[in-house]
Amino acid sequence: MCDERMSFTQRCICERLVENPGITLRVLSSQLRSTPDSMKRTVNRLISTGYIRLGRRSSKGYELHLTGKTFPASIEVMPADKRRHVAFEVGIATAIPAIRSMVDVARASA
Repeated sequence: MCDERMSFTQRCICERLVENPGITLRVLSSQLRSTPDSMKRTVNRLISTGYIRLGRRSSKGYELHLTGKTFPASIEVMPADKRRHVAFEVGIATAIPAIRSMVDVARASA
């Protein structure tokens, strides 16, 4: 989006397409916990701005593919509460093994 900024949802859609090229709209909307109608509007906006192109149509719907146009990461516009949640999860994932290893060392020396 040349003059506009991409929304958080638009960035998340592009990141999902990097992970799963050829995903359909229905699967994408279920992964992002959105309705297919609202997801369709957002995807159509990304198609019109040149970030996404439609692929072959299958019985499940059109495949979605990125065009190769660069897009900013979603972490840059992530809401503050979500950023806190992610930071907390990363901290817990780091702290638990460290605490466990300290307990193991204390038991071994006792």
